[in-house]
Amino acid sequence: MEETFMLISLAVVMLIGSYMAGSIPLFINFSESKLKKVTVFGSGLLVGTALAVIIPEGVRSLTSVTHPKEVNDSAAVNHKHGDPFSVIGFSLVLGFVFMLLVEQVSQSRNESLNPAERNVTATVGLVVHAA
Repeated sequence: MEETFMLISLAVVMLIGSYMAGSIPLFINFSESKLKKVTVFGSGLLVGTALAVIIPEGVRSLTSVTHPKEVNDSAAVNHKHGDPFSVIGFSLVLGFVFMLLVEQVSQSRNESLNPAERNVTATVGLVVHAA
């Protein structure tokens, strides 16, 4: 029950932070470049929180409800060796950063190519996600 409360709390904090970052342009006039930075900040906050915190907490909450005895037995073991659910968030963030790097590298390389050859980013993204 405690994990579920933590999951709901983190989701509410993510909602409030994303809403506040998204509503900044409504109250303040920005130039085009500053508006883009605010948009990237809000998107990064939403995606980063979801990948690094919310999804691992959701998995932890689901496994504790499904198998309460196994989680309690493994809690003593995990206390010595770390939290196995934190690996989920780390691997998701690492995969997201890898896809961002692939997109940035291919975008800079594709600026000199014709439009028919620019679809390599989508293809690489789909292949990596399928694996």
